[in-house]
Amino acid sequence: MAYHYGDAVTVPANPTKEADDTYTYTFAGWENWGVVCTGDATYTATYTSDYIDYTVTFQYEDGTVIKQYTLHYGDSVVAPADPAVPDALGEGYAFSGWDKEVTDCQGDVVYTAVFARKYISGDADGDGEITDWDGVMLARYLAGWPVEVELAALDVDGDGEVTDWDGVILDRYLAGWSVTIG
Repeated sequence: MAYHYGDAVTVPANPTKEADDTYTYTFAGWENWGVVCTGDATYTATYTSDYIDYTVTFQYEDGTVIKQYTLHYGDSVVAPADPAVPDALGEGYAFSGWDKEVTDCQGDVVYTAVFARKYISGDADGDGEITDWDGVMLARYLAGWPVEVELAALDVDGDGEVTDWDGVILDRYLAGWSVTIG
């Protein structure tokens, strides 16, 4: 805008500055502001910056919060200690990690705990495979023999009990039938 020497300089409307990932900005005034024109001048808008707070939440699948932090963009996110297995899942499960990779703060984020079975249904000896030996172990258990196995792994149909029906399902699975285990 052009003024003559001695003219009153009109204050422009307060400008805005777009927020970025880290800060919001509030207009603070004009640098080198003069009320009367005394020659060529450049007035620069100045701003105060305020950190943007982001919420980082670690939770169970049902939404129960394990830990919650308020961080700023780029801050390191530290996962809490491994959470306890929810009672609803029982002892056959263990914490296996978070639903996504824990990274530096990039904004609001929710990490959900993931729990996995400690065993494979039908894998009585816990070697990670279902073999004929697992069938033998289940048969021995059902016959009353003392066997050292993960009892929950013997519950092939997942009904909470180890019965002859679990033996039938496992035998069919080992014979190549299309059956559901677990």
